[in-house]
Amino acid sequence: MSVFNGLLDLVLKMSALLLVLPALAILTYLRTIHRTDLFLPAVTSAPGLFALLEATLILCAAILASFAGPSLLAAQIANTYGKDERPKLGAASFVLLTGSMSGAFFLLLCYLLDSAMPLWLKWTTGIACGLLIPVLLFVLAWRSPRGFQMLTSAERVDRKLRTSQSVKRTLWGCASAIVTLSTFVTFSYLFQMYGLSGDGWQTWLVGLLVFPASLVPGTMYLARRSWGDSRFAALGASAIMVALMIFVLLMTGVSPEPLALLTMRAMSIAEKEPRTFELMTHDERSAWQALGFRFIKDSYFLAATIRFQFGDVRLLCVDSYDVASPYPGALGPLSGKPGKSAVPLTGCITPLKEEVRVVEPPTTGFLLSKGAREPQPASSDSGTLAEIDRSKAVPTAKHN
Repeated sequence: MSVFNGLLDLVLKMSALLLVLPALAILTYLRTIHRTDLFLPAVTSAPGLFALLEATLILCAAILASFAGPSLLAAQIANTYGKDERPKLGAASFVLLTGSMSGAFFLLLCYLLDSAMPLWLKWTTGIACGLLIPVLLFVLAWRSPRGFQMLTSAERVDRKLRTSQSVKRTLWGCASAIVTLSTFVTFSYLFQMYGLSGDGWQTWLVGLLVFPASLVPGTMYLARRSWGDSRFAALGASAIMVALMIFVLLMTGVSPEPLALLTMRAMSIAEKEPRTFELMTHDERSAWQALGFRFIKDSYFLAATIRFQFGDVRLLCVDSYDVASPYPGALGPLSGKPGKSAVPLTGCITPLKEEVRVVEPPTTGFLLSKGAREPQPASSDSGTLAEIDRSKAVPTAKHN
């Protein structure tokens, strides 16, 4: 019980220390939108900080799992050897070459998509190169030249055993190469936030690096196993390699801030699409109109965008702002032109809870943004908002 209480106390203290991470993310975002005055009221909500920390850790864990997935498959090559046999060092070189070939195949596909070649020629070239990769890997595993020697002495003598073992190791290598595609897809969701448009030399370079990098932990695992390390020691060395790669990325200027911003948007701390609100304090309608908010005809319903909401703090603005927009300089030296993340200079307000409430209109025609046309009333059978009195009447009970 004393050991359990000690571990629980350690976890609680570490959780309190880790709350600094979401607090810094919130401060950075509030500084971006020029509202640092909302920081202290926001961070006093401990449950919100814990939720943001948990969501951020889950997102990072998902990215790491996608990053380590190909290496887990590549590490299975070690199981093709006997219990008393060490994997050959050439298996590590084989896995790293597999990642490099996957990156080269990705560059070829990018070139084919942008080229002016006929469609049938693109398909033929892509399929032929895709089938050529496993053939080359099998030949490399079967011949096991110097630098890529994967066969033991017993496997070299027995032709049948040599073929079967080469097929197994080629299949594990191809499986890891296929899973590297999922790693690239995971990173592609972050391209826009890191200022990458999905094409261009920066995207090609990132893709070329992602494929072999996702197999570096597996390469380290096989290398350490070939040197006589146990599975646990080899796995620890691979984890250190992943941590080292992350450290190198951070030191070269790659910012983790877009991950926190993506978490904020997923948790609706900041929203891009407008919502419909009802102004409960009717005497403040003129002040809201002066800030630029557009009401639905003579009612107290208006469209606004939540630029920040955390705990009891809510910031409503006229125009939307995407919290997960391209982050300037997020890729450090690999960044292209700075991303366009300028905050719209429009009216904003921090209302109290009793001043506004969110409503859900039956049709989207009532959502008025800046420059929108006059809304059309809903049909009589859809009811509710069409029954609003033109002389500043409150909505019927159906809108509560």
